Amino acid sequence: MQKNFKMKKSIKIVISTVLIAFLLYNSIYIEKLSARKADTSESKDFSEKAAEIYQKLIGSEAPALEQISTAFKTNKEAAFEQYSNRLGIGNTAYVLCQTSAKVLAISDKELTLQNTNGESFNLSLAFIFGNAIRDASKQVKLTDYKKTSDFNQLSETLNALIREQNLPKDIGNIKVGDNVKILGAFKQSKLKEVESTPQIMAIKISKL
Repeated sequence: MQKNFKMKKSIKIVISTVLIAFLLYNSIYIEKLSARKADTSESKDFSEKAAEIYQKLIGSEAPALEQISTAFKTNKEAAFEQYSNRLGIGNTAYVLCQTSAKVLAISDKELTLQNTNGESFNLSLAFIFGNAIRDASKQVKLTDYKKTSDFNQLSETLNALIREQNLPKDIGNIKVGDNVKILGAFKQSKLKEVESTPQIMAIKISKL
């Protein structure tokens, strides 16, 4: 009797050991370090994609800010669906627009402008961050990348391209008193009206 009990106990121990070993084996994934490095390196290079998005943006005919504002006053929900874009869900999204204004002052960090209604506002040349331009472009879908870090890296690369390379060139021959055309993006809620001078994130500034 005692012998049978010990034998059954030994069998249980052997089975348990084999089962644990099997589970451990299948829970461990071994990947070559070289493959991991290659994947990481590839996922961080978004310069070509950012340049492609930028070229499509400046070649597109963005709706006028005044047109967007009128549409929101007429039917907020329809205007939100037509003009704005977001990668997820919610009441907030980003809008691509163009508008014209007169240059009142120029600094390294911003332009002070006056719109056609006589209202003055500041256009930042340095604060080009976040996902506004990426999302407003409507050129990126949630299925394009598997990692959130890839989406963020694309935004950072696109923003840096505009902020550090293209905007400095744009304002190089602009002076106070000039009339300019602004291509930009701004954040908008479907629950609110579009402001006459929203916080536009500049993409391109052209002298008229």
